[in-house]
Amino acid sequence: LLVSKAAGHAPSVPDVEQDKSAGVLHSQRALAEVTEMIRISHLVHNSVVNLQSSTQAGQDVDTYDDMSFGNKIGLLTGDYLLGHSSAELANLRNQEVVELISSAVRDFSESEFIGERDEQNNPLPYKPGTFQRPSLSVGVDFNEHDVMTPMPIAQVLGNPEEEWECRNILNAGSLLGKSCQASLKLAGQSEELQRHAYRFGKHLALAWQACLDAEPF
Repeated sequence: LLVSKAAGHAPSVPDVEQDKSAGVLHSQRALAEVTEMIRISHLVHNSVVNLQSSTQAGQDVDTYDDMSFGNKIGLLTGDYLLGHSSAELANLRNQEVVELISSAVRDFSESEFIGERDEQNNPLPYKPGTFQRPSLSVGVDFNEHDVMTPMPIAQVLGNPEEEWECRNILNAGSLLGKSCQASLKLAGQSEELQRHAYRFGKHLALAWQACLDAEPF
């Protein structure tokens, strides 16, 4: 919403679409709500715990059943939020915006398949030199990458910096960046300004993740 308010909207946007008291469009506010629901659904799904059988984990049956029930509630809650956000997204009646946000949901799924994982599905970085890159690979320029195409994951494995950046773009930066881009698309802004909005959102998410990762140290 802050990006929407700062960028404004094209003069061609009808008055009925404008929320003059807030300085944004009604569709932009709805998009912000959709983005928040998608993000929360992703976090809820990620909160599901990988459970071993109660005998292997050394837990009593009651504790195991409680955690299993919590997992089911988490899955259902995340599914409900994601389904409701999809319906609200369709109500915007803008195919390009729907495609953008849908590709961000796709990126969520792809982020779960980068590199190896531990028993609780936390990502483990590749050791440098353990993954054979394609022979023509010269690294990835994430600023020039087409936001609508899947990330070239095979080209970043084994490079700690690029691997971290790719994983967190897919996991968080993609949604925030594409939401900022879609917001300016709804406002009728230029393609160049939309690209800048995407980069702003993506880099903001990366900066926040870097802060969280560095906080324990």
